[in-house]
Parts: sequence; C-alpha cells; structure tokens
Amino acid sequence: MGTGRGCRSRQPELFARSKSPTIPIAENHRLLVLTDEIDWTELEELIQAIRLSKLKSEAGRPPHLRALAGALVLRATRKMTYRETEDQIRYYAPARYLCGLTETDWSPDANTIQDFEQLLGEDGVRQVNERVVKWAVAEKLADPTLMVADTTAQEAAIPYPNEVGHLAAFLSAVVAASGRAGQALLGFLKGVGTRIKEAKKKVRAHRLFAETASAKKKLTKELAAIVEG
Repeated sequence: MGTGRGCRSRQPELFARSKSPTIPIAENHRLLVLTDEIDWTELEELIQAIRLSKLKSEAGRPPHLRALAGALVLRATRKMTYRETEDQIRYYAPARYLCGLTETDWSPDANTIQDFEQLLGEDGVRQVNERVVKWAVAEKLADPTLMVADTTAQEAAIPYPNEVGHLAAFLSAVVAASGRAGQALLGFLKGVGTRIKEAKKKVRAHRLFAETASAKKKLTKELAAIVEG
C-alpha cells in the first residue's frame, strides 16, 4: 500500500507520459460527418440575426460565433449540462472539430455557453436546433431519442416543467414499477403495451416536430388520455 499523497506506481516510467496525445478522428464519426455537411455560413447568419435582435447594444467584445454555434449543435445532439459541454469541447476531439477548435487551445467555458444560450432565448435556441436536428435525424447522424429541438436555456439536468414532460415521466415510472408490482399492474401493462409505445412516439414527436400550438395541444391531449386510462 502506498504512503503519502495517494498510491503511485512503484515502477516509474522511463519517459514521462505525454499529456497532449495525438489521435485521428474516424472519417465516419457522426460528429465529423455532421460538421462537414452543415452550412456553417448559413447557421452563423441565423444565429447572428437572432443575437442582434436580442441585444440592446452591440458594444463589447464579439463572441466566438463559430465555436458557440458548434456548442449549440453539440448540446442539441447529446443531453448534457453546461459543465459537461465545456468538458467535452475541451477534451473530446470530435467535439473540438465540431466547434472548429482543432487548431487552437482555446475553448468556451460553461458560463460563456450558458450566457450565449440565454441571450438567444428559448425561441432562438429552438430555431437553431430545429434547423440542425431535423436534418441530422433524417440523415441518421443522431439518435432522435436523445435530441431535443425545443431545448430551453437551462442546465439539461433540470427538467423544464411542461405537461408533456410530466406525462412522459409518469409513463416511465409505471413501466419501471411493473417489475416489482403484482398481477393487476402487469395485466394492465400487457393490455396497453401498444399504447405506451405510441405514447413514446408522441413524446418524441412533441419534442422534435410539433411546431404549432395546436399540434402540441393535440399531442398533449392524446398523451393525457393514455395516462388517464
């Protein structure tokens, strides 16, 4: 057992291990493919238009728009907090490629990413995500069960309090409880198994594709009917 400051190897390495590893990104990595296929000029123009519409003054240092646009796309394709996003962009090579940061040591911190999303607002983030998410799902470059087109400028670990979220959580809890429940609940689940699958599809549709208030209301009513049953 080691002593002092933790346990170290008793067989030291002949040469110090490099803390700047070099590793190529696979050509078929989905973040690399996504990066190469996105029209970044168009996306940056959209983000800049949203940003300028929210600003009261253009004073101050301009943001690293390309890197922050990449951070928005990364958070749209993977459910993570701002701290996790910072860590991914700083140390994960495909994420740095997505943010256009492979030729620099700089990367945005969690506060910068959060402030940028809050400036764009929920509607601005939704516009950006919808443009990227729908294309990425169609091209099978991202898992639609993880992607959220109507994200809010909040930590991903804090659920946004909407009715659909509560209904989805309830259905998940019922399914999870079935393993510990009696025959009554198991029989119920067997009878409504198809409808629960439909409910999951509706939750996904609500998050990704419901663009109008009437469409969202319709999906919410259908989910509520399943939960009521």
